[in-house]
This record gives sequence, C-alpha cells and structure tokens, in this order.
Amino acid sequence: MNHFALAEAVDTVAIADGRHGYGYADAQPEHRFDPAIDVDRRPLLDWLERIAPLVRAGTLVQVGSGERPGRHLALQAVARCVVTIDADPERLAAIAGSSGFAAERSRLVHDDTLPRDDDAGAAAVPEAIDVLLLDGRRGPAALARALRRYGPRVRDGGLVTVLDDSQSWPSGGAGSDHFVAELERDLLRPLGLRWQRFGGARALHTVEQ
Repeated sequence: MNHFALAEAVDTVAIADGRHGYGYADAQPEHRFDPAIDVDRRPLLDWLERIAPLVRAGTLVQVGSGERPGRHLALQAVARCVVTIDADPERLAAIAGSSGFAAERSRLVHDDTLPRDDDAGAAAVPEAIDVLLLDGRRGPAALARALRRYGPRVRDGGLVTVLDDSQSWPSGGAGSDHFVAELERDLLRPLGLRWQRFGGARALHTVEQ
C-alpha cells in the first residue's frame, strides 16, 4: 500500500461513522473533543508507514484501545493481525460492532488485570509481537506493568511505541511524558538507543528492539 492509498484508508476510518467520533485528534472543534482516531493525522500516517513493513505479515498488539474504535480500525490498514487489549469490555464491544471491523484479522482481549501485576489475560496474546503500542493515558505505573508483561515478547527488530498525549489538550497530563523520558535515560541511552518521535504535544515515541 503506497502513501496515498494508506492516507485514503485511514481518512475513511476517521470520517466513517459519527456515532464513534469524527476526524483526528488535531481536527476537533474547541467546544467538543471526540475524535474517531485519538492521534494527530500526520504523525499517525508517518508512524503507520514506519511500521508497515514489520506488520504487513505480522502482529501488532496495542494495550489500551482509546475511547473510540477508530485507532484499532486504522491499525488494520497496515497489519495482518491486530490484537487490542483493554480492561473495558464496552470499548472492546464497540470495536467489534463497528463498521470496518475485520474479525478474521483481529483479536480483542479483555484483561482487567492490567492495573495489577497478575499475568491473567497474557496467555491470549501471541508470544511473538512485531509492534507493541502502549497507550500512555494509563499513566506511568500501568505503562511499566504493560511493558514488563509484553515487552519481552517483541521480536528482535520489532518496535515498541508509547502513545503520549500528556502535553496536549484535553489530556490534563497523565505523566506518560515522564515515563518516556526516564525510560530513555535509564534503559535506552546506556544501550546507545533513543526514541524516534512522531508528532509534537501528542506524540508516538518509538524504539527498535
């Protein structure tokens, strides 16, 4: 899929169903924030192009689905298999019931142990992950637990991404920016690695395993 075809596919998701939000996070009116896709358009498309070679025949796992189904549906545009893990069964049901949901290429995992250090639910996730996407809205403690649980499953050459909107309106600051900075300082830099950042205040921080 070339750049223009990818943009068309993801734009279609963003405007397909007003019942599940509309547009991208950076195209919302001042009085109402309800995007179909909770990421800014250009950074998302750039990131999807970055991960496409890895997941075209592989598996993408996202921990935290966002408020609307749009992010899962956008990920389907590039990945052979999208696994979405969330503690809220209503969010997962909304994804399954949305137009464009590809059941044959998706796995929805209800895991309400994510706020704790249990391993229940992890058995439903593939042992080999090509791209791991962690939703930073859960906060630093939940991010650390998810990374401990699923990070070791990311294959060599795979990617780990943290969606960090803590500096953007209307997040209010979940602290995920501090998690990202501390992880780079304590773990990545000693290995000669740094995050690749897609976006500004609402960013996708990505590093290769």
